[in-house]
Amino acid sequence: MPGPLLHYIYDPLCGWCYAATPMVDAAAAAGIVLSLHGGGLWDAPTRLARDKLAYIRQSDARIGALTGQWFGDEYLNGLLGVRAIAAMPSSTFSARSAAGSSNTGT
Repeated sequence: MPGPLLHYIYDPLCGWCYAATPMVDAAAAAGIVLSLHGGGLWDAPTRLARDKLAYIRQSDARIGALTGQWFGDEYLNGLLGVRAIAAMPSSTFSARSAAGSSNTGT
């Protein structure tokens, strides 16, 4: 009989997905097979308004406070900084890249 299988639907640009990393790592360490399914907050590069970026920063600060997963400077000041005003990268491309680099994903 096959062991447990965890279907994990994620987006590499999602703060809550980032916060779930320790849970996913623990599942893999326990021998649970992972099947990664990349989602997409943004199907194409997307320009975000400043108020949306402020909302994301506020949400990510709350996620960090609740989970202990802190967001680094490159994310906060790079991805959510000047680059986001120009265009937020495609989640779909990021998800495909992450799945392609993983030996547990499908």
